Amino acid sequence: MCVVFSVTGVGVLLILARSVAQALTDPDLVTNKENPEGATGSDIQKFNKVWQCYGSGSAPFYLDLVIFVYLGLLQVVGIILAFQTRKVKIPILNDSKSVTALIYISSIVLVVIVLISFILNEYVNVRAVMFYGGIILLATIFLALIFIPKVISLHRDPAGNEIFSDIDDPSKRAEKCEIKGNHNNIAVGLAELTDSEMVPSG
Repeated sequence: MCVVFSVTGVGVLLILARSVAQALTDPDLVTNKENPEGATGSDIQKFNKVWQCYGSGSAPFYLDLVIFVYLGLLQVVGIILAFQTRKVKIPILNDSKSVTALIYISSIVLVVIVLISFILNEYVNVRAVMFYGGIILLATIFLALIFIPKVISLHRDPAGNEIFSDIDDPSKRAEKCEIKGNHNNIAVGLAELTDSEMVPSG
């Protein structure tokens, strides 16, 4: 548990450092292409500009790079842990499929968000809607894939009597014992056959 909080804390500290660096840099003026430019009725040229909350310095760029690399490493670790959870025998605790799907979906959404941030830089409102909409969509999918299957399982089995049914099923246990007994019989038969074929020396 301490490891989980430590990893999460490092990510939060990186994002906070990026926010502080963003606030300390001088803002930039960016052309707003959502509103047309041109001369007004009194022949006054109108230019639509928007103040960005972050400048074009190198510190925010390097912090962004560090954050994206760190999040990418977390994605890789998540994939490894998802494959490890496939060994869990209790179905309600085996979230390998859900976690793997979440990692793939979050990777796609994060790539789209990064592309939107660069491509739609001059379309301020469209970029904001797609950026925050992608984050909300990702959070919704995360909650749905993790909790909806558990809520359905709880609705079907409120008392939790079938949680260990796959492990404690007598028929499956007897089947395993029968297979193990057959393997032992085969091993004993091979040993007897080997002893009978031995030729005494001398």
